[in-house]
Amino acid sequence: MAKNRERGVNRIRLVMVALVVFALQLGCAVQSPVVTYYLLQPDAGALATKLAAPALQPLRLQLLSVELSPYLDRPQLLRRLGSGEQLELAEFHQWGGQLRQQLADLMLPQLATALETPYVIQAPTPLRGGYDYQLALEFVRFEQQPSGHVLLEVRWRLYSGHGGELVALKSSLLQSPAALPDNAYAEVVKTMSQLLAQFTSSLAVELSAVVNRQPTDAR
Repeated sequence: MAKNRERGVNRIRLVMVALVVFALQLGCAVQSPVVTYYLLQPDAGALATKLAAPALQPLRLQLLSVELSPYLDRPQLLRRLGSGEQLELAEFHQWGGQLRQQLADLMLPQLATALETPYVIQAPTPLRGGYDYQLALEFVRFEQQPSGHVLLEVRWRLYSGHGGELVALKSSLLQSPAALPDNAYAEVVKTMSQLLAQFTSSLAVELSAVVNRQPTDAR
């Protein structure tokens, strides 16, 4: 009787060990997909481009804010589906850092080069003597569309650095020339970087034009 009980206990132990080993093997075989992280990249050509007609004097420009539409303010990459009313979040394809800070980090040096000034600085950093102008950006749309094209829509406001009066209020809309396939996240991010560089270049041109139209004592 005792031997039979011992044999039964041993069999149970063996079965339990086998179940544990099987569970471990199953866990190794069924692993969660690895998350891939992405960063927007600077455009070497845009970084070296200066304006044909820069501001008449070195501009002192403060990047006051970079705002995102709430649906863009998240770690996952996303794209629109259907007729554009649906959003698909890519849980395993995410930004390698806060998107708003990536945007600022790329735009600041490009604007400084284009405007030929060392004084393009992000708030809240102070500048001795103050700023001539303050720039506020709102990224309204920045994602792949159902058509496969990548769309960038930005609203921007320019304020006087002395008193904060609104000087200019404009918006820009850019779309990639080519449609990209679904789930081509690396290509989408590359295209987003290119669109951002194009927008920054056009923004520098418009800023210079606005500034040069202002009376000297309004700066």
